[in-house]
Amino acid sequence: MPFKKIIFISLLLSTSLAFSASNTTAIPHVMVYPQKKSYNDNQGHQIITSETLENMGVSSLYDALHYLGVQVRDITGSGSQLTVSMRGFGANASSNSLILLNGIPLANPDLMPINSNQISIHNIESIEIVNGSDSVTYGDQAVGGIINIITKTPKNNSAEGLCDVGSDERRHCYAQWQNHIRQFHYYFGMNLLKDSHEREHNNYREGRITVEGYYPYTLGKLFFDLDINKQHLQYPGALNAMQLQQNRWQATNHTDFFADNDQMLTIRHQHFLKTANVQTVFSWRHQSGDGVLSSPFTQSREVYFLKPQIKQKWKHFFGNGGVELEHDSYQLQSLFGLTDESQQKYGLFASAKYQFLSKWTLSSGGRIAVQHNHLTTTTNSRIHTHSAYANHLGLSYALTPQTQVFWRRADSFRFPKADESATAQKELKTQQATSYEMGMQYAYHQTSALVMAYLLLLDDEIAFDPLKTAATPFGSNKNLSPTSRKGFNLSVSQSYTSKLGWQVKYDAVSAHFQHGLNSNKRIPMVAENVLTAGIYYHIEPAWELHLNALYTGSQFASGDEANVGGELGGYTIYRFNVKYHFKQWRAMFQVNNIFNKYYNLYTIYQPSLQNMFFYPAAGREVLLTLQYLFK
Repeated sequence: MPFKKIIFISLLLSTSLAFSASNTTAIPHVMVYPQKKSYNDNQGHQIITSETLENMGVSSLYDALHYLGVQVRDITGSGSQLTVSMRGFGANASSNSLILLNGIPLANPDLMPINSNQISIHNIESIEIVNGSDSVTYGDQAVGGIINIITKTPKNNSAEGLCDVGSDERRHCYAQWQNHIRQFHYYFGMNLLKDSHEREHNNYREGRITVEGYYPYTLGKLFFDLDINKQHLQYPGALNAMQLQQNRWQATNHTDFFADNDQMLTIRHQHFLKTANVQTVFSWRHQSGDGVLSSPFTQSREVYFLKPQIKQKWKHFFGNGGVELEHDSYQLQSLFGLTDESQQKYGLFASAKYQFLSKWTLSSGGRIAVQHNHLTTTTNSRIHTHSAYANHLGLSYALTPQTQVFWRRADSFRFPKADESATAQKELKTQQATSYEMGMQYAYHQTSALVMAYLLLLDDEIAFDPLKTAATPFGSNKNLSPTSRKGFNLSVSQSYTSKLGWQVKYDAVSAHFQHGLNSNKRIPMVAENVLTAGIYYHIEPAWELHLNALYTGSQFASGDEANVGGELGGYTIYRFNVKYHFKQWRAMFQVNNIFNKYYNLYTIYQPSLQNMFFYPAAGREVLLTLQYLFK
């Protein structure tokens, strides 16, 4: 394909450009992470370190985000199909929050959420949570927020093995080995997981192999990652209210399943010039699978992504600019017909920050993006071109060396997905949004705090309309009348000593339709309040204790745009873990949902039936983990 040639040539040119400057002096980029706590970075960015994740004792990325106060959902119950809702998005949340792996977007060309189990919690160096819109920096889909997951860099000779067993026949083993040959460092990891969960017909199996390489040289670094993943998941289906009351663990079918094979290859290169850093990332992802959802289906996805950019620093000026090229293909074949789409995205972006009068910092930037797609369905073939422009402008002031106040206006956008376009009655428009943010953050020694308020205004928000008509017997996707979100974020963390620390995070959001038939109604599947709190205590010399509580506020069921189905009440769940260290051995005992609270992962309201359907969440879960570190 021509696009593959473009990727190869661009990658070659950007690498050649970097090596041509070999007579310059390298200034390595260094980021220092705090120990055993999270801290708030520039303008609402929060970085969670691997030590924080280790203290929490979480066993998956889904659990980590859940107990960090991010509203997450997964109707499968396995944690594998992760939907993140940031800043008040409901059923369309997976398309309005962007998840990246080492700066590479994991968004699919269709509405399929990412497979979060493909990212091992044990191989995460840090998680950067960006509270806010930023399509200038991140492009398509960076509307409600951004989560960037950074994996660990292979180090010197080390190895570890870990196995855990738990309730519902959970069996999991993870092993990794890393070493180096002169300057070349390599990593090999293997992961096997089997879990039957509490519901009938809800077994999950997964196998994953990861190979990484890292080569530092005098003026730069070169990384590559190869990940191969295979999973098999059974779908138990939704329950109506009577079935939920009779037995919340029953299945409504014993045939539905999904089997998937994923591969992902990434190459990342950095080259340091005297005052600049030239970076190029390339990724290839391929997914193919088959299954049954009422009827058999097959599907496949392939994504090529290339992003060369240059970051320039000169005195009080910092600039960043580059291009993004992406080619996606998606195909779905079922009894309902064929959906086949090829899609190209092109983006050009630049941003800058300038510090003046010692305490003031001005930031600005812009992006131009185009999406060209060719969609073929059973009934017709269409070609669409969408375009978008985004800019941002921000100002911050350092009240003290530890305290900063900031204001920011930022645009964001998202292009229609393949399956959204396939079910739309007319061509979908590009969704556009503008966010206004202001806040204050504080960081000093072992204490950090962030408080921020925002207003998010959306035009042509893309959402699913469950209303069934003769022309739309399964519902359809459409552009909504203007919608808005306004909210408030607060997070505080503190470590009193090396033994004791705590953190609290509170998010409040008001998400409403502004116009049309459902004017002033709440947007479904949005919890107005989410509060999480945690405390850890180190009992010398070998014991650690961590306790978490998570409150999720009331919301309306998905599909209940008119708010007629009744408000779903909020709930609170608790978890704790205790860890024991002895020489090279680690042991952990963990209990999730301590009080066996019954709540639902997802609830759907069908207007035509005036009925609710539920996907129940797990009850109490017990996990015992044993780990050995080879030295």
